Amino acid sequence: MVEPRVDEGIAAVRACLMGLESLLFTVRSRQISGTLSAGTADGYLAGLCIGADIRSALALRPDARSVALIGSPALTALYASALAAFGLPSRQIDGRDAVLAGLTQAYRKLFA
Repeated sequence: MVEPRVDEGIAAVRACLMGLESLLFTVRSRQISGTLSAGTADGYLAGLCIGADIRSALALRPDARSVALIGSPALTALYASALAAFGLPSRQIDGRDAVLAGLTQAYRKLFA
């Protein structure tokens, strides 16, 4: 399960036409207003950044049907949650497993 504050950041990006540069100021203003604690601000900020990253990518590739996410399981889980919020399915691939499989295949081709 993704931290709720990350989901809030993703939802804020989806609901607002402002760019990330404007949304970043909401992190501090929400702390000042008491609607976001300093301890959970990092999750909200991560959601803003990931949501903005996906929104930008989808603007460049509006025809995308699915996304393969390769990386650490913790990070790909955050991106998978954000992609789902944008209505796009994804497949998570552990980065270590992908590297090992690629290196194994390269070794076999070179030395087999």
